[in-house]
Amino acid sequence: LELTKYQQAIIDSFNGQIQNISSTVGTLEKLSQTDKELLKKYSKVYFLNENYVPAVLSEVEENYAFQQGGGNLLIHTQVWPHLKELIDAARRDDIELLVVSAFRSFDTQASLKSEYRIIYGAGTANQFSADQGYSEHQLGTSVDFTTVALGASFTRFETTTAYKWLLYNAHVYGFSLSYPKENTYY
Repeated sequence: LELTKYQQAIIDSFNGQIQNISSTVGTLEKLSQTDKELLKKYSKVYFLNENYVPAVLSEVEENYAFQQGGGNLLIHTQVWPHLKELIDAARRDDIELLVVSAFRSFDTQASLKSEYRIIYGAGTANQFSADQGYSEHQLGTSVDFTTVALGASFTRFETTTAYKWLLYNAHVYGFSLSYPKENTYY
């Protein structure tokens, strides 16, 4: 049985449509299984309630973390392999990156913000710190970096070669700077 060119073109067209539909179904299936809160871009608009905690969190391995006085740093489990890959790539380029802050619960963010208000005043604290329920850290997808030289005080991180490396390379591993200079949020 021999097909004409016209018949083959119709079959090829149907095959292409079937592949597109399969791809769309796969994407929709992934989205349906993704935490709805992760699909939103957090700013001063979207709110996470006090009970929200990512379904799965993994511990940041000790050699990737800046540990001052111990304590576990947690990151969304799906983010952890990408974060590890980013830090490993930086190290191969002789760039030191250490995670100083990662997942924060609603209550932890509230305590931190309260502390900042006492130390810096409400106006200044609002310029650099999110209120509880509005922090990307509560999603478990955001980290703050430091270096050994800076320690736990990472406010000068933007002056380091590590920061410059991240600006040029973080996107390769699926990360971006949430609040660049001159942004209208923080």
